[in-house]
Order: sequence, then structure tokens, then C-alpha cells
Amino acid sequence: MKFLDYPLAIFLFAISLTGLGFFIEQVPFAVAYIPLALAICHTNNTNTFWLICGHFTWVAVVSGWGLHQLEYNPILTIPAVLATLVSGSWAITRLGIGLSAALLCLIPFFPANPLLVTGAVFPEFGIWGIALLLIFVIAAERLKSSKARVGILVGVLILGQTPFVLRSLNQEYRQAVSEHRKGSASTDLYTEIDISNHKAITRSGQWAQIAQVIGKGSTVILGENIFDHTDAGASAYWCRIAKEKAAILYIGVRGQNGVGEVWGFDGRDCVDPSVAYRAEVGIPKITGGWLPNRTEAQSTFSGQQWLACFEGFSMYRWLRAYMTGAKSVVIVSNDRLTQPIPTAVLRRKVGAQFAKLFGLTVAHADTGHNIITVERN
Repeated sequence: MKFLDYPLAIFLFAISLTGLGFFIEQVPFAVAYIPLALAICHTNNTNTFWLICGHFTWVAVVSGWGLHQLEYNPILTIPAVLATLVSGSWAITRLGIGLSAALLCLIPFFPANPLLVTGAVFPEFGIWGIALLLIFVIAAERLKSSKARVGILVGVLILGQTPFVLRSLNQEYRQAVSEHRKGSASTDLYTEIDISNHKAITRSGQWAQIAQVIGKGSTVILGENIFDHTDAGASAYWCRIAKEKAAILYIGVRGQNGVGEVWGFDGRDCVDPSVAYRAEVGIPKITGGWLPNRTEAQSTFSGQQWLACFEGFSMYRWLRAYMTGAKSVVIVSNDRLTQPIPTAVLRRKVGAQFAKLFGLTVAHADTGHNIITVERN
């Protein structure tokens, strides 16, 4: 490829493919990782650096824009974000993508681990898929021949896709999958209700429109940061709606120190709503600390786990959910701080990867976009 002789062309190529894979709904998520695959195959450190830097530029853009929306001084944040991007890309180039991905698993709040794509490479392999991908990538990067590296990656794709393809061709398997989808346990059945066409300007108007689509006797999940934990009026309002509808409502609340929480409002008794979930991982010094706020595994329905917004990009939280034996995961989110960047699309794509990898049902409740109804037993 002649363009590989030009660092700027490499950089723009990596940015373009990553952006398409991350943010365009119709483009497969794996497209965003083509630059990293090329970086693994390439033995020229300069070209490898620009491929890696281009891929992670979108992480820097989203982070920088979020800090801007939080009114951090751009004179300080822009140089800091750029310095982190360049130094981080250089470190990954020197260490290798495989080893770097393994080390990044130790940082619970890191939102862009290359292993997020594992579900596309090793669907249904579970935790072994992550281990295999790490082993093969690290092994490939130890080879001095580009052709040998390409050979290993092609072998990885064949190994990962063959069982899935063979099962898909099996008629009994297809029938079993179809029956499972029709007859899944009610705790795994989530229906999204689109509320993006609601046009109310005031908060009370928006809430009234949401209340209108909550059915009698239903169980409903709203998005993240619907109100602040100090807002007694908001709590009383949703308690009243829960009573009027004889419903159970799970609502994302901005907890103390900005930590995301999910509160449960049961129409039978919601004077003191229960805390169904408190986020374990957040953005350090903004919505969380440097270490996880480790809590006991909390589930609302049998086999269901919660993730709060930023946690949807955390390898740590997905692995934690898997280790608890979760059958389904509900992600509550609010992407106001990153608009107009479509981070909700990216989160859904990441969720789909772990649904493939771990065999999970993954549902999303995005503030201002949709709510979820849950079928009761």
C-alpha cells in the first residue's frame, strides 16, 4: 500500500475507519479495529504508531469534548488530552497491542481496551475468547516477519469463526436458537419504547410524556441521571406515578459525588425508594474514584445485572457481570455531555460484542431516547 509511505495518510486512514466502526450504526464494529490489525501486522514502528494513534484519536476527542462540556479550561485540557494520546500511543507501540490490552484490563475505568472487539473475533467463546485473543496477538507481535503475523491473524479468524459458522449451518441449532429467543425467561425479555419524538421543553412536561407511556402494572426502566438524589420533589413525583400505575419503576439517579445510581420505586411502598444499584466504576474525580467502588453483586431480576453509562465501556465491569453468572445486563445511560458525538451508538455496539461473547441479553435505557419495559413473571 503506497499510502503507508505517508504518516498523515496512515493517520487519516485510521481515524476514518475507526470513526465509521464506532459511530455509524450500519457499519460493523470490527471495522474500527482494522487499523489495530494492520498495526499488529506491520513491523515498522513509525507506521504502527500512526495507526494506533489514529484509532485512539476518537477516544481523545470524546474525552476532550466531555471535559469541555463540564466547563474544564480548554487551555489545560486540550494539551493534556493530546499529550495522553501521543504518549499512550507511543507506549502501546513499544509494548505491543496484546500486552498493552492485558495491562489495560487492570485499569477499570479505561474505556477503549482493544479487547472490546473480542465478541466479533471469538463469538460465544466466553472468557476463553479473551484469553485466546491475547495469546495470539502477543505471539504475532513477537514475530519479525509481517507475512507470519498476517498468517497468525488469519488463523485466529478461522479458529474463531468456524465453530460459529458450523453451528449456524446446523438446522437443529438454528431451531434451538429461535425457540430460545421466543421462550426466554421473562427476566430476559426487555422491550424498548422510543421516546425520542417527545417534544416537551420543560422537565415536568418531559416527565408527563414518559408517564403517559407507562402501562398499568408494568415494570419500567428509565435512563440515567433523571434527577439528583437531593431532589425530594422528583422522588415524590415518581413515587406517585408508580402508585397510580401500580407499577415498578427503576430510575437512574445522580447520587452523591456524581456517582450513578438506580433507584427502585414500587407502587405498593415507595416512600423510601430502594437503591437497586450504585455504579462501581466512573470517571475518576468526576463520577468516581481511581479504584472501583466494589459492592456486592446487585441484581433486580433473576440473573440480571446493571451497568451505569460509562461502565458500558469498562472491561472490568463486563467481566464482573460475567463472573456473577449474569444472564442479562441493563445499561442505563445519559449522553448529554458528549452530544452531538453519538456515543450511544458506540455503547450499543460494545454491548452487542459482549452479548455475542458471553451469550448475554443486553438492553439499553438511554435518557431522552428510550425507556425499557420488562415482562414480569
